[in-house]
Amino acid sequence: MAYKKVLSVVQLKELCRDEQKEFFILLNGGIRSGKSILYNTDDRMFEILNEVDDTEQILSENELFDEGESNIGEAILAGSFYWNGTYW
Repeated sequence: MAYKKVLSVVQLKELCRDEQKEFFILLNGGIRSGKSILYNTDDRMFEILNEVDDTEQILSENELFDEGESNIGEAILAGSFYWNGTYW
């Protein structure tokens, strides 16, 4: 399977617009933190399932970059956020 780096929140929105997709944050030591994400275009919110602990979140774009809410924005900026997709 080919993993593709997600380089921006705009790209993330395009990838999971109205369809849930699988992503992961590549952590130190090669460990992955899996995320299932859907971007709901009607309310402009991200619906996130954190696979490591089965918690669910509904976050705005700004909240993705709020370290108190999510580590996704930080991972995008650090170049460690990936899509599990097989095509681009």
